[in-house]
Amino acid sequence: SNQGSHGFTEKERSESERLKADVSLQAFLLKRMTAQNSSVTEFILAGLTDQTGLRMPLFFLFLAFYMVTMVGNLGLISLIGLNPHLHTPMYFFLFNLSLIDSCYSSTIIPKMLVSFISKNNTISHSGCMTQLFFFCFFVVSESFILSAMAYDRYVAICNPLMYTVTMSPQVCLLLLLGVYVMGFSGGMAHTGNILNLTFCADNLVNHFMCDILPLLELSCNSTFTNELVVFIVVAFDIGVPIVSIFISYALILSSILRMHSTEGRSKAFSTCSSHIIVVCLFFGSGAFAYLKPPSILPLDQGKVSSVFYTIVVPMLNPLIYSLRNKDVQVALRKTLVGRGTWLCEDDDDVPFSPLALFLMQALLLRRMAAKNSSVTEFILAGLTDQTGLRMPLFFLFLAFYMVTMVGNLGLISLIWLNPHLHTPMYFFLFNLSLIDSCYSSTIIPKMLVSFISKKNTISYSGCMTQLFFFCFFVFSESFILSAMAYDRYVAICNPLMYTVTMSPQVYVLLLLGVYVMGFSGGMAHTGNILNLTFCADNLVNHFMCDILPLLELSCNSTFTNELVVFIVVAFGIGVPIVSIFISYALILSSILRMHSTEGRSKAFSTCSSHIIVVCLFFGSGAFAYLKPPSILPLDQGKVSFLFYTIVVPMLNPLIYSLRNKDVQVALRKTLVLLLRRMTTKNSSVTEFILAGLTDQSGFLMPLFFLFLGFYLITVLGNLGLITLIGLNSHLHTPMYFFLFNLSLIDSCYSSTISPKMLMSFISNKNIISHSGCMTQLFFFCFFVISESFILSAMAYDRYVAICHPLMYMITMSPKVCLLLLLGVYLMGFAGAMAHTISMARLTFCADNLVNHYMCDILPLLERSCTSTYVNELVVFIFVSFDIGVPIVTIFISYALILSSILRMHSTEGRSKAFSTCSSHMIVVCLFFGSGAFMYLQPPSILSLDQGKVSSLFYTIVVPMLNPLIYSLRNKDVKVALRKTLGKRIFF
Repeated sequence: SNQGSHGFTEKERSESERLKADVSLQAFLLKRMTAQNSSVTEFILAGLTDQTGLRMPLFFLFLAFYMVTMVGNLGLISLIGLNPHLHTPMYFFLFNLSLIDSCYSSTIIPKMLVSFISKNNTISHSGCMTQLFFFCFFVVSESFILSAMAYDRYVAICNPLMYTVTMSPQVCLLLLLGVYVMGFSGGMAHTGNILNLTFCADNLVNHFMCDILPLLELSCNSTFTNELVVFIVVAFDIGVPIVSIFISYALILSSILRMHSTEGRSKAFSTCSSHIIVVCLFFGSGAFAYLKPPSILPLDQGKVSSVFYTIVVPMLNPLIYSLRNKDVQVALRKTLVGRGTWLCEDDDDVPFSPLALFLMQALLLRRMAAKNSSVTEFILAGLTDQTGLRMPLFFLFLAFYMVTMVGNLGLISLIWLNPHLHTPMYFFLFNLSLIDSCYSSTIIPKMLVSFISKKNTISYSGCMTQLFFFCFFVFSESFILSAMAYDRYVAICNPLMYTVTMSPQVYVLLLLGVYVMGFSGGMAHTGNILNLTFCADNLVNHFMCDILPLLELSCNSTFTNELVVFIVVAFGIGVPIVSIFISYALILSSILRMHSTEGRSKAFSTCSSHIIVVCLFFGSGAFAYLKPPSILPLDQGKVSFLFYTIVVPMLNPLIYSLRNKDVQVALRKTLVLLLRRMTTKNSSVTEFILAGLTDQSGFLMPLFFLFLGFYLITVLGNLGLITLIGLNSHLHTPMYFFLFNLSLIDSCYSSTISPKMLMSFISNKNIISHSGCMTQLFFFCFFVISESFILSAMAYDRYVAICHPLMYMITMSPKVCLLLLLGVYLMGFAGAMAHTISMARLTFCADNLVNHYMCDILPLLERSCTSTYVNELVVFIFVSFDIGVPIVTIFISYALILSSILRMHSTEGRSKAFSTCSSHMIVVCLFFGSGAFMYLQPPSILSLDQGKVSSLFYTIVVPMLNPLIYSLRNKDVKVALRKTLGKRIFF
């Protein structure tokens, strides 16, 4: 038997030996991780209860919990960001605790809420592992940040004189970095451990989320090793923070007991009380959920106890810090009442615009580190000071930017639309193009503004933001190029193991590593520059905020900063270069061993594009940064930076298009077949039948005249308002500039829907061609998204007018208004293209009856005879962004406006401020409220047939009401109307 098992032929033995030499232990582990022996591709989450009567009450209960959690934590984040006296180490950590809690809740509750309203609560294997990773990441991060906060309290109480030195911004940033590194390590350890299990027939997870213990119970192989790993990792990730917290508070207690002053003792205890309560709640509830014996509380009942640990604790943390912390209470009162707030009273600050959370962290570090800096903005010297060259350069770099964006976004679309390009190599190329387009967008728009503006200034926070994103994308590009080199190495040196080695898990992890390294590099450089003090000189001798020109402006020693730059760059650029060099050395060695000339040629051709891109990127970067000043000074060297920062991102997609056969083939196929796909040549459907509003023939003619009246009022009202604004010079202000465009959008929006709808009432068969349907869908999405963003621009305009009236004409200059409007239409175009292309790729079969009076997304998705998972994902992502961002912007703008109005002493001033906002608030409530009612109601409450009637308000009535609201409630418009009518009557 043993002899027979080893009875290989000579050919088989040599093949086996070659595979043993080539395949590493890591490949076998990855094979285990892909669960080749597992029959489970998805899990069923048992949920919190199986009693159907409790589902809707629990849905609303946990929805309320989630809303309180998000409002509380994001409110605390905003409060810390808006109040300079909270920009201390203690509140820096509290800021991140709230950030972790909001993300922690968002990992669990949304999926839990879905389970209450869905019949089958399933989650894919990859989705389950993703939830598990983020759950572990945030739990471990929270435990370590609580220990960092304990250490902060120890230093504050036991070493108060050394507090600012010990808890410097560098230390805070290093502690925070350690927190997230430990969280990431813990999350990876637990997820990798569970991925190693094999799951068989049983896929029912007896929990409301993917947690470690319920998943271990489902495994059909031994879990001894996994349990040992869980024990070791948990012992470290929870044990170390607990011990450090215990030691910190032991030393704090010892220090307090030595105090002679009762007031001092009381103050010391009060500064720790909130943190102690949070620590007890977090670790206490976690211990009760996980450490209780099963005999005391079985897993079924234990699910209820874990609710407190996973949902209630993140909700309570901001409440505890709000109710028990005097500093937070004072800050809250100041923000609501307005004494000394950062935003609306400091005339030197640029008016507030919402920043990303990590940039707000950077701002906190700036406040902690640069208190003595006299610089609030920088002047960018630009590329040239010769005025005669500005307009030619403007159009030249505008052309560069357009080519870059079209090339990179075109390559992204090409890879997405062609299934044969859905391989690891093109997955990385997709992300390289994404990085290049973002990289260019970080630099060129500001550069273009410098050519047409008289004074090219950038705020301090704006400069740091640009620096962060510049470093983030540079590091990300260097690491993604190294990942692409590794991909080529595996493809050429281990072709038989390529699909196993470069599995989806592996390349997703590589991509995650790329962006983590990019983020780390960006944060390191930005934090490093934030630590500098800038004095009188604020002229940056460059066309962007880069590290070296900023270091030259510092009025304190930059030795430490230069050392940090050297170390970070040596790692962030050196490691990718070395890995690329090693990969290509191994590739060259493998190619030279090939006997076939054709094989060598093919191997070289698959690498040629990547090699050119690598040489361009690293070569131009080395020339820009490593040349001695004696060869090319910084003034002349700015020109050399252009190639590195602007030309390279433009050339990358051209290189991959011109030198890559797969991309060329895909491009030809896409150009030939895209129109066919959009006209359904591959589909049995060439036209759709619109069901219309009603099938009762007696209603058709009355409805025709009713909606004809609505359409005429809409068009006449909006065009009348457009004409009124155009004819009256006193209405030529930013507010009415946006109102002009709102009316233009509304008139076009109605014209997209109403004419076709009117035809349906008088025609026997209401048909629309496939291309006509896609056209209507595109313009519908374009105008809806444009309207949502223009309403947010109008809210920002009202914020500036009320909170910064003296700065209004400067802040809302024609250039700013034009840029905002450009952004509105770009967002509308991008969203419409995404929805239309996503819909155009679907296949429609025999059923072509669209149960609506227009081509809308949801009714069309129902008609598809192919999977709509990707489309639904695209809809969710774009709608979340295109509607969510404007809503958040409007909410923040009006929160700040309300804060400013409440500080006014004059009743007349308050009344005037409210009156200027009332029309806009009504329009916002009508637009978003009716849209939310139409799309967000559950199907059980309102069927699609009934929903058609409710959608009339959103699509037809709202555009008709907008000009009426602005005419009847706006004094300026009424005065202009009387003047215009008076002039017409006179003549």
